Amino acid sequence: MQLFADIVQTYRDPRVVMARKMKQGLGEERLLGYLLIACLISFFLRIPELVLLGEGAGTEKMAAQIGAAFATSMIFGPLFFYGLAGGSGLVLRAIGRIFTWKDVRLALFWCLFALQPVVFVVILLKTFVGAPLVGSLFSTAVALGFTAVWLLSLSTISRSNP
Repeated sequence: MQLFADIVQTYRDPRVVMARKMKQGLGEERLLGYLLIACLISFFLRIPELVLLGEGAGTEKMAAQIGAAFATSMIFGPLFFYGLAGGSGLVLRAIGRIFTWKDVRLALFWCLFALQPVVFVVILLKTFVGAPLVGSLFSTAVALGFTAVWLLSLSTISRSNP
């Protein structure tokens, strides 16, 4: 139940949640769990769109598309996000911030995990509203929200480490 409370509180005050997560001293297995769950949810959310796009194609082609989406989400997605966390850590180092690499990964992976309910709602809206402009606006709002939460989390990390 605490996990759901943390997700909701992340929308209101991500700095408090990030400070609490840092104090918990989460292990690498928990960070990887956040990342893999976020990637898996992202994959499942893409399946209806893949089915709609491949409706006229045969089942073999649709299965190949779903398999490629799974590989992208579960293999290349984590690699990309580990690289992104490393890159953001290098940027923090360049501007003189002090942090631990694990905390940088925590900031990114927790943000990805916590924002999955919002991504779910946006995909539902895009699917049922169907207007491309509305879908683009929703996607842009989620991207801006993710960036804001991530940057606030990174600022919490750089402030808490002496």
